[in-house]
Amino acid sequence: MSSIYELESGFAQNALLVQPTPLVGELKPAEEPDLHAFGVLGKTIQALAVTIDIPVEMAMNNVLSALSLTLQDRAEVQSLYGYAPINLFLATIAGSGERKSASSKRTLKSIREYERQEKAAFEAAKAAAKSKPNWDEEVIEGECTVVDELPQPSMLNPARMFSDVTLEGFFRRMLENQKSVGIIADEGGVVLGGFSMKGSNSLASGARFSKLWDGGQIELIRSTSEPIEIDGVKVTVHLMIQDNAGREFLSNEAYRNQGLLARFLVVWPRSKVGTRMIASSALSQAERQHHEEQLHAFDQRISSLLEMGKYKQEIYLDLNEGAMALLIDLHDRVEEELGITGRFDLVKDFACKAPEHAARIAANIQLFFDEDSSVVTQENMEIAIAFTEWYLFEQLRIAEAHQPTQLIANAEKLRSWLCRKFAGKYVSVRLMVQKGPAGLRDAETIKALVEVLVEHGWLHPVTGPQSVDGQVAKQVWRVTEAVL
Repeated sequence: MSSIYELESGFAQNALLVQPTPLVGELKPAEEPDLHAFGVLGKTIQALAVTIDIPVEMAMNNVLSALSLTLQDRAEVQSLYGYAPINLFLATIAGSGERKSASSKRTLKSIREYERQEKAAFEAAKAAAKSKPNWDEEVIEGECTVVDELPQPSMLNPARMFSDVTLEGFFRRMLENQKSVGIIADEGGVVLGGFSMKGSNSLASGARFSKLWDGGQIELIRSTSEPIEIDGVKVTVHLMIQDNAGREFLSNEAYRNQGLLARFLVVWPRSKVGTRMIASSALSQAERQHHEEQLHAFDQRISSLLEMGKYKQEIYLDLNEGAMALLIDLHDRVEEELGITGRFDLVKDFACKAPEHAARIAANIQLFFDEDSSVVTQENMEIAIAFTEWYLFEQLRIAEAHQPTQLIANAEKLRSWLCRKFAGKYVSVRLMVQKGPAGLRDAETIKALVEVLVEHGWLHPVTGPQSVDGQVAKQVWRVTEAVL
């Protein structure tokens, strides 16, 4: 019987198999969030997780993205060093079959319906404006009477959600769009793979992306097009990313050094694929109905907040004394663990922003339950800190296993291509440059990655020239006949 290594590599059954060293570590088992600490929102998260049969962590990110997209234009919240926007950036890393699309669709149901209605009204108003006569006066019995002008449609497109964008394309769209939007992608690799997020562009793109979290002004000046200046845009981001793309995203040194990764609330839950048996489910009809009612109540609340948002002005949301005391305590507890020997040294970029994450989440919770609030209560700050602390330890869990250097991440990308897409036995630098993974196709990069793969036992130098892809190459490596 063939081993899984032989089946996946396509080599002969009787070939000598060698088990190489993995390039990246294994994730420790995740600890599920304590939903009781999240109050009523915990019940909504549980209802979504049970109804769609998805990990609780995925449900949590979906629920928070819906809150942020609904409320982000309502307030700026007091934090430790001034006021901050309340929009959230979230990333959910999960493989194929994890029901990313289904969970996103269910959570954003009310927002999508509201967006559909707004677009229909927008198109109707445009059509009415086009049919308006070219004159504004009519003569009645010899008198000149001014006719009231028809209501003018907003010049801004009401679209709220985008999923397949490059950053530059998104910024240009914002020139003619309403200013509270979301980049919500159940295939987040499409966004990360956009031209403006690749290679040498990643540093500049990461900086602009970060400004969307910070609420700063965006400027794009190109010699081939009109300059872009955008201010006042509020953007929620939720990227649901496949495992390999997620690993590359989290290991991108440009994003980490620039601070983009520290702005994301990341979850990487354990897969539920293979465990979601309908026939053997212990969930009763009454329990299922209860969860559906919980989600329906959430939908209604989101719809109500969106409708009321038409008449709300952005406010400054302060923290009451108890809430501020809790936020200061969080800051000091985290700060103590940021030294070289501290628990959070490996994720200090995110840890330093933990208090602001908590303030943003607290503001969303406060406004969700009381849209007329002017202060964040101690109770809601306590819930927000429970969220934030869970995300902090999740960042640490992921970093301990999946925060390799850019070199290792690229080596893993090349290894995956060699073992799963490449059908040959021998490789050369020329072949890998010409046919290897996109973004790695230059000789110096490939040579550096080959050294890593040789060190870990995935490639083995071959003595003497060999025929590779129909051409004789002097320097050749044999691909290890194994796949992790």
